[in-house]
Amino acid sequence: MTEKTYNQIEALLKAKRIQEEPEDILLELAEHLADAGQTDTPLTHKLKIGKTTITATGICTPSDEDPEEISVLIKNLTIDGSEFPIDEYLL
Repeated sequence: MTEKTYNQIEALLKAKRIQEEPEDILLELAEHLADAGQTDTPLTHKLKIGKTTITATGICTPSDEDPEEISVLIKNLTIDGSEFPIDEYLL
């Protein structure tokens, strides 16, 4: 994720009076995607904070080092219809 994208997400969260930091929200969403237990298929998870809906789209894959561990690639983050490219592994 670029610094510009991070700043846009941070500004939108502040405008919606959400106090959580973007990285905390992304980590929570990545954990939910990992908990789904599905690998190598696109997944989405929605998180509701107040009236704001935040959706992450990503792919879970087994870790190269330990197949029991799951790596989560978050592709996109959508906050009330505003979509942001993330393209980062979070777990």
